[in-house]
Amino acid sequence: MSKPFRRRHDSADLEIEVDGARIPARTGESVAAAMLAAGIAAFGTDPKGTPRGPACMMGSCFQCACTIDGVPDTRACRVSVTPGLKISTVPMRAPARTTQVPVEIESDVAVVGAGPAGGACALALAAEGLRVALIDDNAAAGGQIWRKRFDAEQGGGAWLRSRLTAAKDRIDHRAGYEVLGRGADGALMLADRDGRGTISRARHLVIAAGALEVPNPVPGWTLPGVVNLGALQILAKADGVIPDGPVLLAGAGPLLYVVAHDLVVSGVRPVAVVDAAPWPSIDVLKALWTAPGLFRQALKYEWKLRAARVPILRKTRIERIERNGEALRVSASGGRRFDVAVVGTSLGLRPNIELAAQAGVSLAHDPLLGGWHAHVDAQGATSQSGIYAIGETRGIGGVEAALCDGVITAAAIIEAEGRIPSTELARAASAARERRAKFMHAARVLGNWARADMPAGDAASIVCRCEAVTRGEISRAAAMGLSGPREAKLATRAGMGFCQGRTCHPAVQAAIGADEPPSYRFPLRPVRADAFGAHR
Repeated sequence: MSKPFRRRHDSADLEIEVDGARIPARTGESVAAAMLAAGIAAFGTDPKGTPRGPACMMGSCFQCACTIDGVPDTRACRVSVTPGLKISTVPMRAPARTTQVPVEIESDVAVVGAGPAGGACALALAAEGLRVALIDDNAAAGGQIWRKRFDAEQGGGAWLRSRLTAAKDRIDHRAGYEVLGRGADGALMLADRDGRGTISRARHLVIAAGALEVPNPVPGWTLPGVVNLGALQILAKADGVIPDGPVLLAGAGPLLYVVAHDLVVSGVRPVAVVDAAPWPSIDVLKALWTAPGLFRQALKYEWKLRAARVPILRKTRIERIERNGEALRVSASGGRRFDVAVVGTSLGLRPNIELAAQAGVSLAHDPLLGGWHAHVDAQGATSQSGIYAIGETRGIGGVEAALCDGVITAAAIIEAEGRIPSTELARAASAARERRAKFMHAARVLGNWARADMPAGDAASIVCRCEAVTRGEISRAAAMGLSGPREAKLATRAGMGFCQGRTCHPAVQAAIGADEPPSYRFPLRPVRADAFGAHR
C-alpha cells in the first residue's frame, strides 16, 4: 500500500528537514501537511512509547507536536512551511529567550473567533462606528467551515475576508493569536504564533469560538493514519493534501457527508461512509425543507456520493481499528471489514466553551445542540455582564444560524452602549431573529437524528490520547471510589496532557458514566512561563 497521503497537485517548491532527512514541501502549507504528504505518519510517541500522529489539524489535540527550529512542543499544523525549516520528532528542551513586555491592544469590543458568527458580528459593529479587535487562531478568517483554500479564494469565506480587509481601519484582525484566558480585570491574555504575550482590553467581549469534534474512541483510534473528519477537510482545503490510498469515513452527523462530498470533489472516492445514524425520517426531511437551502444542500451531498458510487452504510458503526501490515484493518458492525490507508472518524460536533467556562459564564446542557453550551438570552448575552456568546458556542446550529447570531448580538451591543442601532442594522437584526428560528429548529431535529453514544471499547482502549490513559485505568480508579471527573483526573492524569482535556473530555465522561460540564483554568493553552514575564 502506498503512503497514506499525497498532494492533490505536484506543487512542492522547496525542501525541509525532518529528523535529518530532506522532504519536499510547498511554501505556505502546514508543516504537518508536508510531513503527511511525504509519508511521515508518526510524529513521535505517547507516554507509553506508542507512535502517535495528527488527529485534528486545527491545533487542539497537540498530537502533531514536534520540535521545530529548536522550539519543542510546537504544533506542526500551526506552522507554515518556509525555507530552511528543521523539524525533529524527538523531544528537546526549550532554548532561553529574552523576556519582552507584552503588547497591549485597546478596543471597544473584543470578538474571539473570526468564523461566520464572529466575522459577521465584527463587521456589523465596525459599520456602527465601534473599534473591534477580532482575535482568531487561524491564519485567515473564515473559521473551519469557510477555511481559505490553498488554490483559490471563493465561497462565503472569500466574501468575509474581503469585507474584513475593507474594514481594516476599524477592525484590528489579530490572525494566529490564541486566547489563553480572561483575567480578573476583564482583560484577555493572548499568545501569538511565537508564544509571545499580548493583552487585549475592551468594554465588551463576544465569544464566537466555534465547535470541536466529538471523538470516536474505538480501540485503535489513536493509530497514525486515523484522524478526525475535520482534519481530512482541513488537509484537502487548506493544504491540498488528500488520502493517497483507500479511505474510510465513519461516525455520525452532517460533517460526515460534508467531508465525503469534499473528498469526492477532490478526486478521492471513499471506500464507504459508515454512518451510525438511521435513514432520515419524514420529520428530519421536513425540518430540512423549512430551513432555506438545507434540503437542497443535503440532496447535493447525497447525489454526489451516489453518483461516485460511494457505499453509504447506515445504522452501522466501526468497532475496532488495527494495524494490518502497512494498512489499517477496520472492523464494523455486521461483520464488515475494511483494509484502508486512512480512517476519518468522529461523532459530530460540540460547542467550544473553554473560554466561556474559564470566564465564569453559566452553562446549559442540551444533547440536541451538542451538549454543554453557553447559556444566553435571545440577544446572546451571558450571565457575565459584558460577555456575549454567539455561533456554535451557544449550541450547534450551523453556519446560517451563526451569521444571524452575529448581527443580533451586534445590535444588542450598540444598545448596551446607550446608542440606537442604525436603521440598516435594526432591520437586519429583526430579519435574523426570524431566520435563525427556522435554522435552529432544523438543527435540533438533525441533532436528535444524528446522536450517537460513545463506544464502550475495552479495558485496553485509549481514552485520553495525550497521557495514553486507558478505559481500564479509569475503571480501576472508579472501583477505588475515585469516580468523579476530578478524581479520575487526579488518579489517572486523564485530561492533564497538552490538550488539557479538550479532546478527550467526552470520552472520559462516558468512561466514568458522568456528564458534568468541563472546567477550565488559565492558561487555556500551554504557554511559556516568560510569555508575560514583564507584565505586572
